[in-house]
Amino acid sequence: MALYSKSHLRLIMKSIILLNFCNGMYGGIESFLLNAFYCLDKEKYDVTFLTCGRSTYDMFRDDIIANHGHVEEIPILANDYRKKIRIFYELRKYFRNKRPDIVHVNSGTLSLQFIASKAAKLENVNRVLLHSHNFRPNQTGIKESLKDIFKKLLIKNGDSFLACSTGAALWMFPKKMVEDGKIIIIPNGIDTKKFLFSNEKRLYFRRSLNLNDELVIGNIGRFQCQKNHQFMITIMEEVVERNPTAQLLLVGEGQMKEAIKRLVKERKLQENVIFLGERKDMDAFLSAIDIFILPSLYEGLPIASVEAQASGVKTLLSETITKEANVSGSAEYIPITGDNAAIKWAEEICKKEIGHNRISENTKVYDAGFDVHFCYQKMIDIYGEESFDVNIK
Repeated sequence: MALYSKSHLRLIMKSIILLNFCNGMYGGIESFLLNAFYCLDKEKYDVTFLTCGRSTYDMFRDDIIANHGHVEEIPILANDYRKKIRIFYELRKYFRNKRPDIVHVNSGTLSLQFIASKAAKLENVNRVLLHSHNFRPNQTGIKESLKDIFKKLLIKNGDSFLACSTGAALWMFPKKMVEDGKIIIIPNGIDTKKFLFSNEKRLYFRRSLNLNDELVIGNIGRFQCQKNHQFMITIMEEVVERNPTAQLLLVGEGQMKEAIKRLVKERKLQENVIFLGERKDMDAFLSAIDIFILPSLYEGLPIASVEAQASGVKTLLSETITKEANVSGSAEYIPITGDNAAIKWAEEICKKEIGHNRISENTKVYDAGFDVHFCYQKMIDIYGEESFDVNIK
């Protein structure tokens, strides 16, 4: 005989708000949060995906609801100070009405982390998690000094402090906290089995695009400055000189997409670049390509690069990306600055690979501790804690 009815269990469930700020483009943060959601026991946790701006979960909305989750949004995009003030008051109202047990704040900016966490604390939310998913090159001088002051103000609103990498931790939290081990590093884990290389998926995906044995290069990322799409097109010019039938597949959406399409036309690369938009079948995409490139200006720990390595595809990363992203030990780092940078990328892309075993690379990612079940057990443990006192002075 059950000790509790389902209705009673719902009364003692913990309510979690997974909060991010976005203009509707799906990316690494959303992928991380979805993975965490699928690992949670829905009898113990009532989970809401809350987006300030435009919801990033449209592709997965039905699946989230089918798994007893909720998708909500505050339709204000925080692109100026007045809108940030509006979001602050709307978040206070939301938390006051919802009365969540946990608010897990995920954002790439210090100001938005501060706004959300302050609103939660003022509405007496029991636990606030601050999570850094990104890394940007440090500024110098007065800007960096002001940022250090702001970091100290930010952490007063948090109970647990998380980051996807050491670089991401240093970008958002005081250096002493990172050095003292007071930031919980949670790698961007993936379902390694899902991304195991499949020749069947490879052939099916290629045939859907009328591709056969061409050299196929791929990238996954929002069309924004950080992802460096313009440089990818310059790389592709060099690649096509060496291999005229090579193809570049670009997955994602974003405000710079039309500008990149125009650039492709200007460089006469229309026959070599394919825009795929947002897609859910990243496992098939990664099996289909031969090279994965990520020449980003900066990253936290890019989840797409972990997925690529799990698929066994040759992975090339910019030198600006943390070395922690090389989870398999097989990724290669190449500079994105200098007169011959694009040539270096093209030469590495066009190298012939001999005896490369894509299946064995998957095992390396699993053994490195980046499987979703290892990584998200940490999240489950954090959600289950009553408090997390880091004794900040």
